Amino acid sequence: MLKVEIKNSIAEMVLDDGKVNAINIELMTQIMDELDEIEFSNANALIITGRGKSFSAGIDLVRMLKEGDDYRRQFIIDLEALFKKVYTFKKPVIAAINGHAVAGGCILAACCDYRIMADVKAKMGVTELKVGIPFPSVPMEVFRSIVHKGYLNEVVYMGQLYEPRGAMKRGLINEIVAQENLMERSRELAAELGAVPHQAFWLTKKSLILPVLEKIEKNEAEVGKDVVVYWDTEEVKNSMQSFMDSIAKK
Repeated sequence: MLKVEIKNSIAEMVLDDGKVNAINIELMTQIMDELDEIEFSNANALIITGRGKSFSAGIDLVRMLKEGDDYRRQFIIDLEALFKKVYTFKKPVIAAINGHAVAGGCILAACCDYRIMADVKAKMGVTELKVGIPFPSVPMEVFRSIVHKGYLNEVVYMGQLYEPRGAMKRGLINEIVAQENLMERSRELAAELGAVPHQAFWLTKKSLILPVLEKIEKNEAEVGKDVVVYWDTEEVKNSMQSFMDSIAKK
């Protein structure tokens, strides 16, 4: 599900789970465990990328429907924890977006410090509302902070998927490079940011993301609990099933 290797003081994490690297509880647990190890390793920075033609196509809806209510309840808790852990990771985190980054995959990339996308025919965006799922607190505030002015409602409400230049225009990514240069550029940037003294980087990052973390805390208090409760309803389950059925017909 996950491959991690440290090369030249840079940790490279490759999502490697099925055809589209869909997110399930097991994958999230592995990512969070590896983040703990990387934090205390000799790695100065982290690159997250995917195998094949997808960075990640998001939530594994098949598992969500198959495993039942307890799985779905635990999933939303773990998902919020994963996004927050990546977003607050003390070392530089680069998303090397090799292909499709949809829904939870797009959010995972958004939680990284810098996002580089390969110039390929891949799509990026958040389709949660099209599936009938409300945004949890962490991704909502992260997107509010990175999406360019005037595009937030479009990105969140419409659930559109963008090719690299459209994603960059809206602030979902920072840079586009040729596919063959994706990892080279990501390693170059990881080395550059990793060369900054760790405490200097973390204090700067902490100051940068603190307003977002404060908004996340407020969002969680006022809306977040309702989101978690709503995820655990038959309405959400039925919406997921309808979305999967529509894909199957296509």
